[in-house]
Amino acid sequence: MDATEHVKSLMKKKDQIEREIAQYGEILQSQGNVGMNGNLIDQEGYPRSDIDIYAVRTARQKINCLQNDLKTVLAEIEAGLIEIHAEARKAAQPATNGTSHSSTSAAQAGRLEPFLTVTQLDPDSPAEQSGLQLNDKITRFGSVTASNFTSMAEIAQLVQHSAGSSIELHILRENDRLARLLLKPKSWSGHGLLGCRLHPIRTP
Repeated sequence: MDATEHVKSLMKKKDQIEREIAQYGEILQSQGNVGMNGNLIDQEGYPRSDIDIYAVRTARQKINCLQNDLKTVLAEIEAGLIEIHAEARKAAQPATNGTSHSSTSAAQAGRLEPFLTVTQLDPDSPAEQSGLQLNDKITRFGSVTASNFTSMAEIAQLVQHSAGSSIELHILRENDRLARLLLKPKSWSGHGLLGCRLHPIRTP
């Protein structure tokens, strides 16, 4: 299996892991939105009666394991993209831009329709550090594309449950260029886990 096919298989694996994380995240949300750190005992020190303690603990354990699996897969994807990018630079001149992320034409990559745009980008934020730029059009956000995007709540949930892990983004830029970035949601000095504002692109 060549590097490109290997990366494609890893991306499929990553998508499956992200879907499973989202599914277990929905379980936590259904249990009073207890999340990964909400208390499981009441003020008197007894197990809460308003939630399914076993379901919450199981979902949290599964998410922790899946996030570890996701980190491993993302590291392999990043290494694969670096290898592909290095091979492409040897095969063609001039080289692509100086970022550490792979970049190719949207036509070569198989065009995905953009469904989000970056309308605000805070300095020194995780989003800016990933290489995201103002007015970037996002064609893939983790496992979410225009074909399965339903709402910004879906993106927010994916970000929340990917804190500390990397999310792969496909970005459409000027001159029909598609950049692949790895965005790691995390706490920082500013607002939120990303430090950017995304808006859905309304298609006619």
